[in-house]
Amino acid sequence: MYSNLKYASIKGIAAAVPTQKITNEHLAKKFPGVDRTAKLAGVEYRRRAPDSVCTSDLCFIAGKQILEDLSWDSDSIDGLIFISQTSDYLLPATSYVLHKRLNLSKHAMVLDINLGCSGYIYGLFVINCLIQAGKLKRVLLLCGDTNSKIISPEDMGSQVLFGDAGTATCIEYSETAEENHFLLGADGSKYNALIMRNYGFRNETAPTINNKGGVDNLNPQLHMDGSQVYSFALTEVPKMIKQLLDKSNTNLNSIDYFFFHQANQYMLNNIISKANIKIEKCPMNIKEFGNTNSASLPLLIVSENKKYNFDKKNIYTFMAGFGVGLSWGGILINLNKIKISDLIEYNHYTVL
Repeated sequence: MYSNLKYASIKGIAAAVPTQKITNEHLAKKFPGVDRTAKLAGVEYRRRAPDSVCTSDLCFIAGKQILEDLSWDSDSIDGLIFISQTSDYLLPATSYVLHKRLNLSKHAMVLDINLGCSGYIYGLFVINCLIQAGKLKRVLLLCGDTNSKIISPEDMGSQVLFGDAGTATCIEYSETAEENHFLLGADGSKYNALIMRNYGFRNETAPTINNKGGVDNLNPQLHMDGSQVYSFALTEVPKMIKQLLDKSNTNLNSIDYFFFHQANQYMLNNIISKANIKIEKCPMNIKEFGNTNSASLPLLIVSENKKYNFDKKNIYTFMAGFGVGLSWGGILINLNKIKISDLIEYNHYTVL
């Protein structure tokens, strides 16, 4: 689905990551063959949150920071959207928890969206629609995941690839904002390529009672069919890039930067090559943070800002997210000297 929407402008982005770094050397103690997998993925470090810290904590820290940096009063926020697959509870929605913690007005609209790697693009689309409809003026988009809580300790591939992070993006109504062009798509026939079977109510394996009277195998754990996800991304993402450029009458060379979901290095290199994009236009942080799902794109902008000075420029960007669903989304958007907070390093001494 293609759409061009007016009046929504990104004003600021913040990101928070745990201080703990899990190195390849650390993983090699359990997985002797980890080096080859890590080299293909391009990941040297991934962040891990303490057991007591949830995605909402990281998003709260990021949200609080960007509101302070923009001098936005919490009462001025009339919308909050939380995108994650590691929510605090099945109910209520975590957005209500964050509404309380950020002390937002009772007049604010809040909701959760259960999405992963394409979530940031889908969130921006929903907010753009609400702003163009004239209903919202200032919206806080909180995206993140604590993947470490849903990965099996025996799954080497996922242990190598995924990291934890939380992000916050402030979007505001503006009469002078340039059009944002979106292209969104999905292929539900491959829904089981990335799945947590024991998180909802359609459990594929019955719970068992252990000898201590407790319940086993109810912990949610991620299952990923890596080859199917890779094939999907290499087929759909270059196609999406071309379609969005064609539909928006945009020349490939007019794009200043391409921000890709940091899936893994091997996949990104092949997508970039197939789409005929210059590699120097594609910032990456997969080495330092791994795959952080819906936090990936805003975290990329924050973490690489000191190198590229995005906040000092007026840049035209192509952002692309793709993954669980299976789903994909792209946006052509102008970032005009937006506020980018310094990366927040969370430790267990931080007051939440």
